[in-house]
Amino acid sequence: MRGTRWAGIVVVVLALVALLAAGCGKKSTTTPVKKNTAPSTSPQNQVIPKDKQVIYDFYNDINTKHFQNAYNLTSNDFRSQYSSFTAFEDSYGDYVKSVKVVSLTRLEGFSTNQRVEYQAVYDATYIKPFPAAGGVLPPINVVVPDSVNENHWLLDKVATAP
Repeated sequence: MRGTRWAGIVVVVLALVALLAAGCGKKSTTTPVKKNTAPSTSPQNQVIPKDKQVIYDFYNDINTKHFQNAYNLTSNDFRSQYSSFTAFEDSYGDYVKSVKVVSLTRLEGFSTNQRVEYQAVYDATYIKPFPAAGGVLPPINVVVPDSVNENHWLLDKVATAP
């Protein structure tokens, strides 16, 4: 009788060990507002046009919480949408937990040499729904040449449509 009980305990312990081993290595999951898989930054080993790179840099700065750097990549028209730098910082910091640009597609029909529009796909996780664009970051990014620094571009507008 004692041997049968001991064998039963061994079976239970082995079953528990098997269950624990099956769960090891798995990430715990939470349900973010929105999450996709994406590269961490702009594509590696590729020359990226400066008008496009400014968008990668802007969202990378938002992702790393370097809001002043992101703000510095925007035009005066973009900044005029906010009452202050703090309002800009809050508009991203209070809503975006993380963001990376997955891809950018130039919208040729809406772009000129002095104004280029890109449609972005983001890998983003939100603290709470973003206050525009149905709770997510707007996919359209408009960039313009920097009038002060030659060969530099600035983010001029984000929008839900071209």
